Amino acid sequence: MNLKVISFCNYPYREIALNWVKHLEALSIDNYEVLCLDTESDEYLKSHGCHSRVLDEFNDDWISGCKHTMRRTFIFKKYLEDGFDIIHSDTDALWLKNPIPHLIKSNDQDVIVSTVRHSGAFPPEVREAFGFTCCMGWIFFRSNHKTISYLHRFLNTREIKGSDQKNFNEFLLFNKPSSKPHQFGDQLTIDNTADQDYGYNELSLLALSKPLVKRGPIQDETYVWHPNTKKEAEHKKQSFIDRKKWLL
Repeated sequence: MNLKVISFCNYPYREIALNWVKHLEALSIDNYEVLCLDTESDEYLKSHGCHSRVLDEFNDDWISGCKHTMRRTFIFKKYLEDGFDIIHSDTDALWLKNPIPHLIKSNDQDVIVSTVRHSGAFPPEVREAFGFTCCMGWIFFRSNHKTISYLHRFLNTREIKGSDQKNFNEFLLFNKPSSKPHQFGDQLTIDNTADQDYGYNELSLLALSKPLVKRGPIQDETYVWHPNTKKEAEHKKQSFIDRKKWLL
């Protein structure tokens, strides 16, 4: 597989990103890239031997007008167009076991995404329709014409100043996918409308239900732990220290 594991970082999150990298390195995962929103975080990570770079793509006038989380989707699409399968993981989504052989290599879905299934999941209309909402904090895209076409339509029909989480879920609902059970969750099939650039195709999306990527307490089956904490870096750090997941 031509796979990249990517994450985004700014200076306040530099230690969180380095801790994330240390967890990957402990699993002998080297095909990652931390995409930095400023030179200071890039310099910090490089000084610790990490694979990082400053996101020059964000200098584009149109993209720079987007909310940060929507900008990420442009980057996802570019990796896919360059022939890379990608896993996007938030830097606070810690890899405790390697999910790639178990989840990615053993399945042929075009998209695999973590989910939120409790009653407060956002947007509520999507949870009501599917029983879950997709969490953009851990998502896999396979590089093919189906995913590129889907993101192309997504980026050309959604409000670019909004949140990618809100927009991705609402776009999923708009496409009215069919659904069937899967051993790891729910498999959705999306009728990808004909596109003059990418053609006609059906896209498969696996919405994870088992605690493989876990938002709450860690379980034996948990591969990636994405804790629910306040967004500030100090709260993330303390949560990791309390659970002995701080490797710095």
